[in-house]
Amino acid sequence: MGRRIASIWLPRLETDLIERREPHWRERPLALHVETGPRLIVVAVNAAAAAEGVAPGMALADARALAAGLATRPTMPPRRAKALLALQRWLDRFTPLVAIDGPDGFLLEMAGA
Repeated sequence: MGRRIASIWLPRLETDLIERREPHWRERPLALHVETGPRLIVVAVNAAAAAEGVAPGMALADARALAAGLATRPTMPPRRAKALLALQRWLDRFTPLVAIDGPDGFLLEMAGA
């Protein structure tokens, strides 16, 4: 029998981490950005920002034009990586194989789960 792999994607992982520590962000639009050359690019948004049309990949200036009350913060890859490692250790109890897939996801073997 072949392996059965489940792919888990957590597109709001980094904003969820912020919302857990600072619950007031659950109701306010928040976007995380990264500097790419001379531009600032949105890399993550919370649900409130997504509801106003802000999406990862757009220029931060365009995002601010869509959502007047948009708060922004720089992305923090080390914090996201630390959270992914903690989730990987937790998931390892339930399945024989867990692998981090990119900056915001996992691959889980389901055959032995």
